[in-house]
Parts: sequence; structure tokens; C-alpha cells
Amino acid sequence: MNPNKQESKLESIKFARAPSVLVALLAVTTGCGGGGGGSGGITAGGIDPPVELDDPDPGGIWGDGTIIFQEGATDWEEREIGSVSTSAGEMRFVDELGASYVAQVETSKFGSEGTTFQNFSGTVIEFAAPGVQFADGSTGVKGTITGTIWEEAIDALIDPDVGGFRNILALYDDLYERDSNLGIVTGTWEDESGNTFSIDQDGAIFGQDALGCVYDGAVSIIETNFNVYRLTVTVSNCQDANGTYNGLGVVDDLLAAGDSRQLIFNGNYADIAALTMVLGKL
Repeated sequence: MNPNKQESKLESIKFARAPSVLVALLAVTTGCGGGGGGSGGITAGGIDPPVELDDPDPGGIWGDGTIIFQEGATDWEEREIGSVSTSAGEMRFVDELGASYVAQVETSKFGSEGTTFQNFSGTVIEFAAPGVQFADGSTGVKGTITGTIWEEAIDALIDPDVGGFRNILALYDDLYERDSNLGIVTGTWEDESGNTFSIDQDGAIFGQDALGCVYDGAVSIIETNFNVYRLTVTVSNCQDANGTYNGLGVVDDLLAAGDSRQLIFNGNYADIAALTMVLGKL
């Protein structure tokens, strides 16, 4: 296997726009209310106002995405990004440079004219890419996140405590709808540098890289009917990278459709650092 061929939906992605009908619906939802107090509760255009629904679920895998950094009136940077989220509101975004954005959100679900959408808000930590620090020397910056999940897209706005806004737009990937089980992830995995990691039938993880860093941990199932795993990896003998990283994993295809031979993991050590691993199955 050539690890250089490993191509992750968390990393190799393209810019896309939300469907215009959904953008129009958002305009209607933000325009509800106002004076006049007329009967029937119909907004402009004859569309019924959104009705709150039960059982919001923000879970998904989101690819074909872009994050835009708004650091000033004209100084904007654009990067490719992908993400995964759980039904419990944990969201993880990784951009093409390796920066991570880890959020926990509350979600409300609405319906209007046969279309459903979910609004979310919560807290987020932005972790600098490996080897990079923010201006104050830290590797993590806290902030808030708000956004909307449409039927086929996610749109999020991050407002960090330091720096300008970050706007994320990505599309739903039905990779999320594959089943998960420990049999899929059991085996030997390799990163792009040739370091190997093993996962046994009980989900125990072990590995060591060329620098002597040791990786111990475990993988477990969150929901069997969705392709998202819970991973915990403790890194030791690795100087500043030491720590226990908790996060999410996704199984993707590597060499052929449906081969499930790529494991993508993103976890964070409290608010100190983040770890992203892209592994191919041997």
C-alpha cells in the first residue's frame, strides 16, 4: 500500500454552496414576526412560518467544504475543510492545514413547507495546526459557534475570543449512514510515514512512531447504524505532545469504493492541543 494515496474526506474537499431554496427559507425564518398582527401566520411569499419539531439530530459527516477566515474588511483567507458531528451535538472540523475546531452544541429542529432544518449554538475551541502557535503562544482559542444544518448541508459561524470570524459551509456525505462495528476497525493500520498501529477485537489501540512516541487507547461504538466511532488515545514519551486525546473516528474508503480501509481520527487533549490521524489498513 502506498500511504501517499490516502485521501481523506476531512482533508481533500472542494467549495460548494447551499441550495438556493434553503437560503430563501433562511431569509423567511429570520424575517418572521413584525408588526401588523394579521391572521393566519403567513409570511411574505405565502410560506408558513417554521414550526419547531421534536427529536433534533445534528449527526453527520460533512465534506466538500470551505472555511473562510474574516480577519479584516479585505483580509480573508479560504481553506478546504471537512467535519463530523454526533447526535449528541459534538462537532469536529479539520481544515487542510491541520487546524481543528471542536464544538459542543445545542440543537433545535424546525419544519416549513416540507423542508426541515436545525439551528445550533454552543462553544468551540480552535486548535492551531501542528507546530503552529497563536500570537500569545497558545495552541487553543475558545469561542462560540452558531449555525444551521439543512437536509444536505451545514453552515456554521465561529466567533473566537481572539481574531476574526470563521465561516464554514460543507455538504452532507452519506458515508455517515454506513454501519459501525469493531470488526471493521480491527487490524493493523499505517500512517503516511509508515508507522503502524494495531486495534484488537476488543477495540484496544497500540502503536509507536519513529520518534519513540507511544500511543495507547481504545475505540468504541457510539451508534451501530452510523459510521462514527469514539476514540481515546493516550500519547506518552512524546515531550509536548503527551496527553490523552478524546475524539471521534470515521471509516472511509481508501483504494476502492466500499473497502473501508481508511480510519480518520481527530481528538483533543482538553483545551491544550488536538491530534489528527489518517491511517490506512494493511
